[in-house]
Amino acid sequence: MEILYDTLKLLAGMLIILPASGLLIYSLIHITRYLRLRDYLIVFLIVGFATALPELFIGLQAASSNYPNIALGNALGSSIAAISLIAGVVAIFNKEFKTSKFFTSLDLTHLSISVILLSLLASDGYLSSVDGILLLISFSYYLISIYTSPAQYKLPEIKVNKKHLLLYLLVAVLSVLGIYFVSQSVVASTINLAKSTGLPTILIALTMLAPLGAVPELIFELEINKKGISKLTFGELFTSVLVNCTFIVGTIALIKPFAIEKSILFYSTALFLVLLLLAFNSFLRSRQTLHWKEGIILVVAYLVYLGSNFYIYIATL
Repeated sequence: MEILYDTLKLLAGMLIILPASGLLIYSLIHITRYLRLRDYLIVFLIVGFATALPELFIGLQAASSNYPNIALGNALGSSIAAISLIAGVVAIFNKEFKTSKFFTSLDLTHLSISVILLSLLASDGYLSSVDGILLLISFSYYLISIYTSPAQYKLPEIKVNKKHLLLYLLVAVLSVLGIYFVSQSVVASTINLAKSTGLPTILIALTMLAPLGAVPELIFELEINKKGISKLTFGELFTSVLVNCTFIVGTIALIKPFAIEKSILFYSTALFLVLLLLAFNSFLRSRQTLHWKEGIILVVAYLVYLGSNFYIYIATL
């Protein structure tokens, strides 16, 4: 009964975070359009940060509760969900997913380096404060490369008057506060669920928190495709992954250095993430298009990954 209660509490918390994330993204897009920020910065920084905000708050709450592995599992699991489940569903939805005008090979290289860096730093089974600093330096370098990018991209014009701007600001603030406070309940439920089931927190984060957290990003991806601006999708999607692997994990490691729980799950997850990136390098560098058939492969691969986590855990008991 206690397991059911904690599971329902966890699901309820994520169900609150999902619409709050959606409202935050919607409000930030209108606010940044009013402020006339560069389109490239809006998509890569504002939207990339907004979609990763639940992972950041959950990570901070997990670290303060002395369960930093929840943060690691959620960040890595969300990254895998982004470039397999989300990218795959969008590719299937669109039949053909073109990215050549927005997402460049250099962006993909930055992402690949960040994932490899995280894997190497954590290969000893421990993430120290020095590791956290190195990850944050990697993230800072990426931000600088975005800011100095000569590329110009056009987003649809959105007219926002001053009265509406105040409303969007209020919604954004309330959304952030909602995500922050609900994340406390999500982390508490995850910890209780781990205690009552005996499962490691990193496993629960990888297989429960991450898929639920991917939902708002999936909704956003499908929404911008519906509006005919699918060229933005990979930019926002992969920036969220990079934020997870460098900024979020780096921040948690800097605040709360920790040993990786059930490290075999981390190694298998890191390997799967690297293989996904190799697949994307092949897909995007050869044709700069993700076909719907490749989308199906990505979705199936994600389902296999979820199942393999439980198999690996049981096999190593």
